[in-house]
Amino acid sequence: MVREWPAVVDAALAAAARHGHRDLLRQVVDGPGLPPGPRRRGMELLGDLADRDDIGELTAVAARDPLLFGGPAVTCLRGLHRRGHFPDDPDVPAVIGLALSDHSIPPRDVATILFTSRKETLRVLTEAPADDPGWPRRLALLVALAGQGAGELPVGDAIAHLLPSAPAPGPFLDAIRELRHENAEEAVIALLPTAPAAALDTLEAIGGDRTVLALREGLGLTTDETAPHLRPVRNRALELLWLLNRDPALRHELLVRLDRVDLPPRIAADLGGPDERELALLRSHLDPDEPVAALCRLAAHGTAGTLPVIADLLLRIVAEQAASGSRARPAGRASTGSRPVSRWCRRRSWTR
Repeated sequence: MVREWPAVVDAALAAAARHGHRDLLRQVVDGPGLPPGPRRRGMELLGDLADRDDIGELTAVAARDPLLFGGPAVTCLRGLHRRGHFPDDPDVPAVIGLALSDHSIPPRDVATILFTSRKETLRVLTEAPADDPGWPRRLALLVALAGQGAGELPVGDAIAHLLPSAPAPGPFLDAIRELRHENAEEAVIALLPTAPAAALDTLEAIGGDRTVLALREGLGLTTDETAPHLRPVRNRALELLWLLNRDPALRHELLVRLDRVDLPPRIAADLGGPDERELALLRSHLDPDEPVAALCRLAAHGTAGTLPVIADLLLRIVAEQAASGSRARPAGRASTGSRPVSRWCRRRSWTR
């Protein structure tokens, strides 16, 4: 019947879980003669019945066949987590082992389960040598762990420490880019000669003044000769230098060296922008009582440098909308605050 009526078996397992028959579910999990489906389902349902003392035994069972029980064991542990039963530090290696064996397990689920043991999790994930073939999966788990919001956990520093010795730096660079770990800028710049394309992608997220200096030197703006490692990615490096640099004098220096026939697309899209001194004057004369008008003016003429001011204006407009919506209005009268901002901004002209 187990093989011929799987729906009936699933209903029986659910009924056993609702009535608290934990030992019956354990027998199903440990039954080697049963099909994989009921055994996996039994492991999942134990998350509603087991407690903290059972975590070590459950992960040990799953570790014997991680492809069979890895995902169900994590589902079980998430059920325990919801009920306030968390893995301890000694349980971390077994849970990490399951996640490394079964890549279908979402990294975020693993990070959620192990959050209370996050320091031990960081240690276990980073103890492998830099040439370990499992690093792409370890990095995905580390990024998910950092995504839990534990600011005191030095995930970015740990990845940056391993970066110089990594024989395949691509996954490490991707992780640093996703974390936006700016302290790794020097380590990423050092990889420009060996992995220029991947390093440039990461520097777009974390680069600053040191990146600008390195690219000016590498592109020959200070030496009149482009470095060999940047020649295959010259246009990409030019785009990044242009986007990171806001100094008008340095931009002019770069502008006169651009090839008009082979103009990098992102530079072409950014040409013809307003003068920063004019934008500074524009920002200094905004009426605080007219946030919509100020928003339209900056949106029409601003650049990336005006985004913080635009974000503040949007917050004020949304706050006013919410406040006006919470007050009762006389019947038949429409609120001007309910108009979409796009209607306020549509084809309006402003004098400076």
